[in-house]
Amino acid sequence: SGGTGDDAGPMETEEVGGGGNSTGGLITAALRNQSRSDAASRRPASGQRRTRTPREVADEARRSEDANVHSMYRLVSRSVQLLDLLSCLVRAQSSPMLPEVRWGLLHGLTFCQLVTTDGGQGRVE
Repeated sequence: SGGTGDDAGPMETEEVGGGGNSTGGLITAALRNQSRSDAASRRPASGQRRTRTPREVADEARRSEDANVHSMYRLVSRSVQLLDLLSCLVRAQSSPMLPEVRWGLLHGLTFCQLVTTDGGQGRVE
């Protein structure tokens, strides 16, 4: 996937964003679960109130920013891959030695769906 080495897995099996379902993509869901887990571990026992230190606030902000930058990187990376693939399909369409590209399989899908959902990726394949 041409990433920074910390990719969670292959591009084909991960979703980046919502794509129409209520739970979002796999990466988004994992980040949500991680955020909930982090928040639960920082929550004081019931009845106790604790003020977070400036360092805790800064650490949380940094983790959140890191997660957001990672998600954005994945989205941009997958968008570039889709554009490259579409370019290859256009070239293949004009080659008489290759089978005809079945563009109808992509009918009704948005660019967002093609990039972020397994269903969109399956129709491209």
